[in-house]
Amino acid sequence: MVAPSSTDRPGADAASRDKRRVTMVSMVATGALAILKLAVGLASGSLGVLSGAVDSFMDLAATAVTFFAVRAADRPADDDHPYGHGKFESVAAFVECGFLVLAGGWIALAAIRRLAGGAVEIELTWVAAAIMALSLAVDFWRSRQLRRVAEATGSQAIEADALNFTGDMLNSAVVLVGLGLVWLGWPAADAIAALVVSAFIWFAAWRLGRRTFDVLVDTAPAGVAERVRRAAATVGGVAAVEQVRVRPTGSNMFAEVLLSVDRATPLEKVVDIKDAVARRVHAIEPTMEVAITANPIQPDDESIATRVRILAANRGLAIHHLTVQHIGPRMSVSFDIEVDGEMPLAAAHVLASGFEDEVAAAFGGGIEVESHIEPLTPDRLDGRDAPEELSVAIAAELARIATAAGGTVGDVHDIRVRTNPDGLIVNFHAVLDPGLTVRAAHDAMDTVERRLRLAYPQIVRIVGHAEPTR
Repeated sequence: MVAPSSTDRPGADAASRDKRRVTMVSMVATGALAILKLAVGLASGSLGVLSGAVDSFMDLAATAVTFFAVRAADRPADDDHPYGHGKFESVAAFVECGFLVLAGGWIALAAIRRLAGGAVEIELTWVAAAIMALSLAVDFWRSRQLRRVAEATGSQAIEADALNFTGDMLNSAVVLVGLGLVWLGWPAADAIAALVVSAFIWFAAWRLGRRTFDVLVDTAPAGVAERVRRAAATVGGVAAVEQVRVRPTGSNMFAEVLLSVDRATPLEKVVDIKDAVARRVHAIEPTMEVAITANPIQPDDESIATRVRILAANRGLAIHHLTVQHIGPRMSVSFDIEVDGEMPLAAAHVLASGFEDEVAAAFGGGIEVESHIEPLTPDRLDGRDAPEELSVAIAAELARIATAAGGTVGDVHDIRVRTNPDGLIVNFHAVLDPGLTVRAAHDAMDTVERRLRLAYPQIVRIVGHAEPTR
């Protein structure tokens, strides 16, 4: 069972559009600010403003990478990328780290050279301060918009952009402080402000790089695997949660869950259990896609009868009238085994004996195993309603037998008599005392059936349905 992928979930197209729109708007705003900062920095000679321009140009390149990455990441899974394309976002975030490291290094080197080379005249204008104030406001707006979309879509690349622009906002504030100190007569403050900016950039690169590296090497977010394990364990029919493996990929996560279920559980029930586990996991981790494997296990309290039936089912054999007896220290198992009615007796005996040996070996030997070979009832018989006179006669005989039973079986009704190449099949309903036990009701119906067979030997099967009086 696999939970719906991100491209199949409602709203996935809208989320993709939001991611592309916010990155496109961010690119335009970043490019405009970068050009303004560069012009003001060159005109004023302020290293702090120039460092902001370099940072903005790096942001522009990083945002361009993010834009193309989110488009690639939203493509559905294919044969070459069975887990989807989500890690394109992680690669984009890693590229952003490289841009940040380069920008921080260039700014730090320029600041150190200026501090070592002595005072540099800086021409302060209100335009420079206005540009940095505008940059701070735009960075604040971009950061909020990006973070909102990142939280709504789970996009790692956009979250990285939001973190980057939060750092830019602080950088702009630092540069403004540096310009103010220069205006107060401390020219070295501009270069020191640039060093602080480079430190902010490197710190952002370290945080982003650490998180991105974890995704690229499939490090599961802390606590997610345990939450998935607990959710799966609460589903009825799950004997044990053997293994949970979680891997992040871009804005999504994938989980592989290995369950143990009782091997006697019907296949349809196993499917229901897996569906229920997928729903529980998706309820706690909406972006997670989960693949579930259910392995059959033999429970410690499995009954002897259940084990024998499972052995028969594994061989594709039909058995009935299974009886388990304890005779002192010994155990005896007997059953009817159905085989093709046209099979030679020698072949049928080999088949039955082989199954008897398997049952004996399953219980460690020292066990009596006996089988009764019967012809397998065909899946489909071509039948028709019996002649009306015959049906009326059999119905009358059933009513007579029920009356002779002394009131135990009453109101025989809904009698249907069909004929096929093997003989007659009779179906009927009868009303019995609701206080009777199932065993007593079965014995009463069995008596009626035996007496009817004596009257009509051509009957090959009787199906009597017992129902309580109302």
